[in-house]
Amino acid sequence: MKNTLNFNSQKAFKILVLLVWIQTILMSYIRAVIMRIPIIGNYPDALIALVYITLIVISLKAIRIHKKDFLIMLFVVLCFILQWIFYQDRADYLDRYSADFLLGILPLYFVGTSMGFSGERDGIIRQMYLLSIITIIASIIYRYLFGTPMDEIASLYEGSMDQAYKLLPHCCLVAFYAIKRTNIVNVALTVIGGIYLLMLGTRGAALLYLILIALLFIIGNRSKWFIARIVAVFGGITVFISSSWYDAAILWFYQKAQQLGLSVRIFDKLLSGSASQSSGRDVIREKLFAAIRENPFFGHGLCSDRIIANSYAHNVAIELWVEFGVVIGSILLLACIVILFKGYLGADSDEMKGLVLALIFSCFLKLFLSGSYLDERLLFFLLGLCVANMRRKKDVKETAYEETL
Repeated sequence: MKNTLNFNSQKAFKILVLLVWIQTILMSYIRAVIMRIPIIGNYPDALIALVYITLIVISLKAIRIHKKDFLIMLFVVLCFILQWIFYQDRADYLDRYSADFLLGILPLYFVGTSMGFSGERDGIIRQMYLLSIITIIASIIYRYLFGTPMDEIASLYEGSMDQAYKLLPHCCLVAFYAIKRTNIVNVALTVIGGIYLLMLGTRGAALLYLILIALLFIIGNRSKWFIARIVAVFGGITVFISSSWYDAAILWFYQKAQQLGLSVRIFDKLLSGSASQSSGRDVIREKLFAAIRENPFFGHGLCSDRIIANSYAHNVAIELWVEFGVVIGSILLLACIVILFKGYLGADSDEMKGLVLALIFSCFLKLFLSGSYLDERLLFFLLGLCVANMRRKKDVKETAYEETL
């Protein structure tokens, strides 16, 4: 009976992780399908929440909560409470973020730590990879057939930029497998994914994707010829951009994007040579840097960038500095970087290294270009994974040391 309960707990936890992985895109389509079912279609969010709660309850035995982590989470909750008390001017923003962050985003850290210690973690990652393939194909087909997201799920999108960044983790994971296991499906989806990100009009997502692919190519090719391959690839890209074929290709993608109802913003900028423009973010940064200079030691509190600039910072470093001050903000950012770096080095399989690297690019480095850590769900899942990798590596070292005594 006990073994059966443990089996059910592990199985429910695996399903929970996979639902977390698809929650940003595929879950939106699932929600749209639920809305077409009589009676229960009136309560799609409640039904999805019930599924999550049920899975969490069943998988409690598989979820690991370290005492230190629990204390840190209590500290975060206390910080939110103090913000409510001392910063009444941003009550609307705190109300908007607090419930979702504390109940829907922060707990993903524990999902990450638990998966990191799961004996089935590599198998789960392979299933995440398969779901990523489905996500990319479904997103492209849906855009091709319908042009824009259906009305019922439009509220979950903030336009093409938002969809591009939501699709980026899936593209990155597939790109890792394209280097690890080169086959026509992986290579085709890697190329198509990059083109689709560009056609969504988001240069930041496309840039991160290309950098990751270059890094994976270097890491994945350890033969004596890998330098020649890198030179050949980047040389080919340089020649292509310098040729007349470049403008012709951009124009072709521009026309196709218009036909499919996709954003043509990035193609307008590429054709006019203005792809490096800042889209008005310089004004936001000037206001935020002025606020940082005004109070560099203690900051202005959570969500202060929204109050000061009427927008989020579009850069996690600036966001942390304006909220917590330069010293504390830098410490938090540095701690995050150290955890991610050590977490990657502590990964004990290629699958885990690939997932961590894909998430670093799509959920952490992305925050230096767009988004906010208060909205980035998979960032806390990533941090949990990395902490688990660090602890597991430390346990292995301690065990090996004890065996030598």
